[in-house]
Amino acid sequence: MKNELDVNDVITISDEEGNKTEGIILGVLKYLEKKYVIYTDIINSKQLKHLMASRYEENENELTLYPIETDEEWDYIEKEYIKITEKIKKDNQ
Repeated sequence: MKNELDVNDVITISDEEGNKTEGIILGVLKYLEKKYVIYTDIINSKQLKHLMASRYEENENELTLYPIETDEEWDYIEKEYIKITEKIKKDNQ
């Protein structure tokens, strides 16, 4: 894995049942010493459907996604999420 995640990188997402799908990164954020990623599955990337956000950690060969835990984190992510989606919609016009 390269050193840092970036917009348009493709990641593998696993759901609770272990099903895997590919996702595309729409935004990478840092807040309160933690790293966050906003992403969608590749199928819905152009329509901006099913957008997701997670806290993440990287080690040598793996990216691990974690749920966002606090209201403070969600407030920050939501503001950034709106900025990202507005920019993508503008770029797609």
